Amino acid sequence: MMLNLYVQQHQWIVATLLVGVALVLLFWLTYSALWLPREEATERPEVKDVTSFIRTLVGVVPLVLILLAMAGASFTIVTLVATSCKPPTW
Repeated sequence: MMLNLYVQQHQWIVATLLVGVALVLLFWLTYSALWLPREEATERPEVKDVTSFIRTLVGVVPLVLILLAMAGASFTIVTLVATSCKPPTW
């Protein structure tokens, strides 16, 4: 009963420790993946139109960076539209 009470009273500490352990594992796995041997260099892809450019971009840039850029652009657009609908009354 005492452990249950302690965890319930200080659940933010437990959550912070769990998130910290998860982040350490994530960074450790990412760091170890960086030191794996790289693939042989391939020839440069030819970019002829928009679809081949997007295909090349997705093949070169990590998906996380593409998703972050898309999320930032969509947040900016949504914020601008929401702000323009209700302008400030200064």
